[in-house]
Amino acid sequence: MPSCGDLWVVARGRGVFCAAVFLVAALFGCAPIPFEPNSQGNSGSGNSGSGNSASGNSGSGGADLVLAEVAGKPITAGELERRVLERYYGPRALLGLVREALFLEEARLLGVTVPEAELLERVEDELRLVLGSTPNERQESVERLRFQGLEVEDLRAELTQELRGLLLIQKVVAAHRKLSDDDLQAAYERTWSEDRRRIRHISFLLRGSPEDEAAVAQVQTRANSIREAILSGASFAESARTFSGNPETGERGGDIGWLSREELGTEELGEFIFGLEVGTVSPLYREGDYGFHIFQVMDERTKKEFEEVRAELENELLDAPPTDEEIMRIEADLRRKIPVRVSSEVAPPG
Repeated sequence: MPSCGDLWVVARGRGVFCAAVFLVAALFGCAPIPFEPNSQGNSGSGNSGSGNSASGNSGSGGADLVLAEVAGKPITAGELERRVLERYYGPRALLGLVREALFLEEARLLGVTVPEAELLERVEDELRLVLGSTPNERQESVERLRFQGLEVEDLRAELTQELRGLLLIQKVVAAHRKLSDDDLQAAYERTWSEDRRRIRHISFLLRGSPEDEAAVAQVQTRANSIREAILSGASFAESARTFSGNPETGERGGDIGWLSREELGTEELGEFIFGLEVGTVSPLYREGDYGFHIFQVMDERTKKEFEEVRAELENELLDAPPTDEEIMRIEADLRRKIPVRVSSEVAPPG
């Protein structure tokens, strides 16, 4: 399976898709998985002769099939099979499947299902996030897919298959969550207690002294050229990933998150951000000795009273991506009521 680091890299900047990625990470081994030995013990050679399917097939002829050549050196079907087995087969992957099966069995016991309309809506949401929303973003994404030998329909089919199970598991997690008034109040303070705007930015750091007018002008010219490219159709998110001087927000496509005037730090910046129209790309903003920013307001929230949004907050908290700790706790609960046996021949205890 992919490593936790690989999954984290994929998840950043993918919005809703990161919920699915982190859920996969939790299910397939980023957290320790309890091991339960075979009650019948290790029978010895029962499976030892068939465990290595790659070597078992190496004499069949199919393993020698040349799939590709690089600098005249062949890559065979046998090499591909061995690589896949090394990466994706083993106790960690098996126990991840056990974990997934536990959650799916609990969904069956709870009578939880995923309506087809909900699944299709989520798939289309993910496609928009992965492919982008502007024509240029989608074209670039389609070209990247085709470079990998894939089409949009291939991606849609894969997302449909993955999200069907992930949404079902998410509903099981939601059924096990117990929210307190303190949880809801804390969520309210983070969201609707003040006017907030969700913003993204691209930052341009000054190199050297801010008194160096030539250096400042050079950074300002570069920032303006990138702003003009965005106004002409270039992707804001991709520009942030490529050019932003802030690596953390740059990896998220420039997304800073939801902020109130106070959380923006200065009254001047608060007035600037809250004076922008939603969706527009801002003029350059000079931040003292730091440098310049291009901002875009992605969405806005107007302050609401707690009781107005209580039900909405409850739904959002129930649907939030689960943490590793939450997955492990729910799995432990499920193991107490759903029988699980893992053969000690797959991996000995410890």
